[in-house]
Amino acid sequence: MAYTGTPTLDGHLSMLSQTTWAAARGSTSATENDTTSTTATVRAEQAVADVYHVSRVFLTFSLSSIPNGAVIQSSTLAVNAQNVVASDANLKTAHLVESTQASSSSLANGDIDNYGTTNFATPIELATGSNTFTLNTDGINYLKTKLGSNAVLCIMMKKDFDNTSPSVGDGRSDLNTVETSTKPTLTINYTLGGGAFFVTI
Repeated sequence: MAYTGTPTLDGHLSMLSQTTWAAARGSTSATENDTTSTTATVRAEQAVADVYHVSRVFLTFSLSSIPNGAVIQSSTLAVNAQNVVASDANLKTAHLVESTQASSSSLANGDIDNYGTTNFATPIELATGSNTFTLNTDGINYLKTKLGSNAVLCIMMKKDFDNTSPSVGDGRSDLNTVETSTKPTLTINYTLGGGAFFVTI
């Protein structure tokens, strides 16, 4: 049995059409901020020669219904991809990290570089349809600190995480958002008071 939650906020921040990889990846202010569309784009690509794009997906989950004393046994994050357009496996591999955005209830352009550097799950190769991150010890330990409040996560592509300039070719995925029927879903299995305890919202 499990707690299952969908985002209270999700969307993407992008730095688009930069002439260098450093300018795209190192931006401190987004050129695109979207929290209302049915898809959120995650990308690290050189679309054509010397035209670079970076997009990161941010998700907030309320853990207010899980007591602070709960012991988390395991957790997964499921996301549904409508489109995966990539010229090689590295360009469709995604990482899950912490978001350190200023507010868990909104996204500001300046939040584009507010993310952690620790993997919260084994990176996964995105495919059209359902995709699941299985949180590791670092991810679970992070969730433990957010019980009773909000967990804020970021999905970014491998080239972005590694800071490796992509060669010319596609490297993006469009993930369904909370505005769709196939919402991102965070599942947390935990115990309380010596036995299994679960909440579904």
